[in-house]
Amino acid sequence: MYGQLGMVPYMQMPSTYSRVPLPSDALVEEQPTYVNAKQYRRIIKRRQARALLEKKNAIPTTRKNYLHESRHAHAMRRPRGPGGRFLVKAELEEYKRLLGGREFVAGSAEEKEVVAEAVANVAAGSAGQDLLAPPAPPMMVGAALGAAAPFNAVAALAPPDAAAPKKARGV
Repeated sequence: MYGQLGMVPYMQMPSTYSRVPLPSDALVEEQPTYVNAKQYRRIIKRRQARALLEKKNAIPTTRKNYLHESRHAHAMRRPRGPGGRFLVKAELEEYKRLLGGREFVAGSAEEKEVVAEAVANVAAGSAGQDLLAPPAPPMMVGAALGAAAPFNAVAALAPPDAAAPKKARGV
């Protein structure tokens, strides 16, 4: 049943679906927008429904700057660093330490000075650290070792007889 169909190469199979150009509302001659033929009727229906709602003024012409009031209020309360970005955890902790119980109006010049100082303090503190330095090796304590020794991943993964010479295979 399927043997005959499997013999036909993919590119030679007849295409039953084609693309249909959408009607253009503009009077200017443009390239047509091609869409899937199965979706064409639904796209036209959606356009007609939207035109009807626009005619009744049911669709607002302007959009809100944000979707959710609570998310917007939360973002407005968060202190921002230079360039408008939110402070990272270390900068936020330094900011809270520098505030010392004082409260500023969000966006005021005093608050901006404290934020700038917090960002500078964190940047100066992390400048002394070498971020590319490898971390200290993990320590392994074993009964055979007796004391703590650095963990060697290559030795741990190697089989116990890896150091022994290989035996010749006899026939």
